[in-house]
Amino acid sequence: GYYGVYGAGSTTGVYGVSSGTNGVYGPSTGSGGNGVLGECNNGTQAYGVWGKSTSGYAGYFSGKVNVTGAFTNTSDARYKKNIATFENALDVVMNLRGVTYDWRKTEFAAMNFSEGKQVGLIAQEVEKVLPELVITDGNGYKSVAYVNLIPVLVEAIKTMKSTHEAEIRVLTEENALKEARLAELEAKYKALADAVSKLQKNRK
Repeated sequence: GYYGVYGAGSTTGVYGVSSGTNGVYGPSTGSGGNGVLGECNNGTQAYGVWGKSTSGYAGYFSGKVNVTGAFTNTSDARYKKNIATFENALDVVMNLRGVTYDWRKTEFAAMNFSEGKQVGLIAQEVEKVLPELVITDGNGYKSVAYVNLIPVLVEAIKTMKSTHEAEIRVLTEENALKEARLAELEAKYKALADAVSKLQKNRK
């Protein structure tokens, strides 16, 4: 058949709840098939696939993830409290280390890691600097919320820009003082040269 699991309805097509293993499990052996396919065409409050978890992951994908639309995070100010600008962002970024690495695919075959050279951060290192960005699973393995690093980078760039502009202002002021001093010296030199020239004429 075409579908491992198929359900249609005006509210929820398929709803699966599990206290131990899988609420919905849909394997597909076809080269162009889908293990689970979620489609929704009506309404802004409707979702093709909806996942909820109070302790683990609402969605977990072993492999690459691709979206053709926008990948968004809820960020409305009305949901938030204790809002404050992130401080010392540049110092925080300077304490992070970007690395290249290869996944240990053989030892962790079940993780379905990608092939080839990767670029990223080390969760244990990030945790020492920004523990808010690190999630530890039930087995003790750590993940990094890379998207949440963006606000830190934004503030770090703003700090760099402010510092750069302040340095330019100082250099501009110093240059203006030097130019004024040079103009003053040139005026004195000209006055001295005129005086010498006048003395030479008087001697004649």
